[in-house]
Amino acid sequence: MSNYTDLVAAWSSHLPDANQNPARILVVAADGSPQMLGLLDGGNLAAEYPISTARKGLGEANGSDETPVGWHQTPGAMFEKKAPTGGVWQEGGPTVPALMLTRLLVLEGLEPGLNLGGDVDTFNRGIYIHGTNCTAELGTPASHGCVRMDYQKVVELFDQVSVGDLVLIAGGDPE
Repeated sequence: MSNYTDLVAAWSSHLPDANQNPARILVVAADGSPQMLGLLDGGNLAAEYPISTARKGLGEANGSDETPVGWHQTPGAMFEKKAPTGGVWQEGGPTVPALMLTRLLVLEGLEPGLNLGGDVDTFNRGIYIHGTNCTAELGTPASHGCVRMDYQKVVELFDQVSVGDLVLIAGGDPE
């Protein structure tokens, strides 16, 4: 059993009944060193990527700059303000500030009171899985709450996921 399947099993009691037995799950191992994201397809590890979660740690509160834990999904959301800028970052370009590059996977919490609703709503907080220009920081906590990936690898991941796929951000002990 992989670390990712162990994490899914540990958090399974939190998974809403409507989302049981998903075909694909993106598992963010936020407690690991290095921090990693695994794509489980049919329970098998299909891909694995180094990622960065929040520099300030794990937490759900709006404005905390922390990464929310628990079960999420990719809702197929529409955007207004996260529209492309028209600029193009080039390899070797600046790494400060951290940029959102190439793809953006929106996250929507599935657990009321933990990552859904009120001041802990992942979607309303604008928490995403996205590409970054700060690839040297991958594997360590470095973001402002989002899950950062290599700007090229997030394209690969994006092409493997569908609207409604589940995302588990696992860190700490599930309660």
